[in-house]
Amino acid sequence: MPKNRKTRKQKIRASIKPHTAVTTGVAASTPQATSTQPIKIPEKFSLQHTMGNNFSGAVMPHAYRRRELLKTSFLSVGIIAVEIIFFLLLRNHLLVLPYVSY
Repeated sequence: MPKNRKTRKQKIRASIKPHTAVTTGVAASTPQATSTQPIKIPEKFSLQHTMGNNFSGAVMPHAYRRRELLKTSFLSVGIIAVEIIFFLLLRNHLLVLPYVSY
């Protein structure tokens, strides 16, 4: 049996619901304070609207990727350089390994 997953509208309504039901004990005794006005949910959402203005990742969104790419490239270049040096040492017979000949 498939899982019943919430749609985007249901998720937004569920996240907005706790904000609309907040009332204090004193204000709950008056009939005007207990009635809440419905909140309009826009049909289309933009990325800026859903994330808000306080999104800290917008300053440098690719800093993590850039750092990881640099680490990977340095490691790859280092491994290739060691392989080339090892090959040249074996080829010029400066390093001799049994059963390996070039």
